[in-house]
Amino acid sequence: MLRVVLDLLLVSVLIASSLALARFTRRGGQLGAPILVLLLSMAVAGTGFVPGAIARQWISGPVTALAIAVLILPLDLRRLLPQGRALLKPFALAIVLVCAAAVLFGLLLSMPLGQANAAIAGVLAAGFTGGTVNQVAVAESLALAPPLFALVLAADNLTGILWFLICMAAGLGLAADTPPALASEQEKPQGDQPREQLQARLRSLVVGLGVVVLAFICQRLLLPWQLPLLLVVTSLAVLIAQLPTKAAPQDDPELGLLLMLPFFSMVGLSTPWRELLPAGIWLLLFCIAIVAVQGLVLWLLARGRRASLERALVASMAAIGGPSTAVAIALGLGRRDLLLPGTALGMIGYLMGSYLGLGVARTVGLFSGGQ
Repeated sequence: MLRVVLDLLLVSVLIASSLALARFTRRGGQLGAPILVLLLSMAVAGTGFVPGAIARQWISGPVTALAIAVLILPLDLRRLLPQGRALLKPFALAIVLVCAAAVLFGLLLSMPLGQANAAIAGVLAAGFTGGTVNQVAVAESLALAPPLFALVLAADNLTGILWFLICMAAGLGLAADTPPALASEQEKPQGDQPREQLQARLRSLVVGLGVVVLAFICQRLLLPWQLPLLLVVTSLAVLIAQLPTKAAPQDDPELGLLLMLPFFSMVGLSTPWRELLPAGIWLLLFCIAIVAVQGLVLWLLARGRRASLERALVASMAAIGGPSTAVAIALGLGRRDLLLPGTALGMIGYLMGSYLGLGVARTVGLFSGGQ
């Protein structure tokens, strides 16, 4: 219990520090709290600190689920369907590019990676199209050695963080170019008085907590299907958001982003990036090559068209980082209409990741004569 308290206290200090830097310093204000908390957390991880499993589970589970519920509950699904369809094409392209790049570089790096090149390519494809749970499933299926799997996870996490920082910086640049009139249309007032704003946020938290508790109950009832908590929370929040009731929470992206900060802090703390040097340098280069290929192609296809570029950023992050990071990118862009589609596509990635990873591993193995 003491370890859990200390872990959560550290996360709270890192979040408070990032918020203070974002509020009171010019450079910090330009970077934003999500980027700052990631950088600070990675600096702590560089000292060798590793957060406990219980704290990681709580933050990546209920806390992140609460943030997603608060963000989704005010949304009107009928208005978001067109954007959801528009986001599907770049997301599908990102998935295809990730798998193709994993096969290509898995073959090109067969000498430095050795006989495990096929298994490594499969695990990385599973992670960059799904998530950690998919990587674990693929690694176990292909009997990847645990020490090597740990290095693969570290390289994957570090590359995912770097790509998130790049997408977030690009999103902030696009948001800074938004005309004042358009920016005012994208932001909804939360009330003229601080008391009204506080009451609205408390109501959002209460309703969001109710959704999370209900999701836990549904998850237990549907235990044989082993549905992820975030999938259940998203589904319930979408259904409740469409009910004709005045009790729905106000649209408050600032609160949602604040609730996402513990997730970003834990991602940074859980990335042992120093272990990659020098033992895992080829793994890191492999990861960077995969992400760079899909990012470059999506950028080339979307350049010169702001709306297409915004959709490409969210779709890419939904594939590479999953629903939670896609939410942050959509918020950074000021595109609330991309929030739910990005979350949904990230969930779809979880459903496909294991199969795609095994397919990539099989393909690399066939052409290289490896596993």
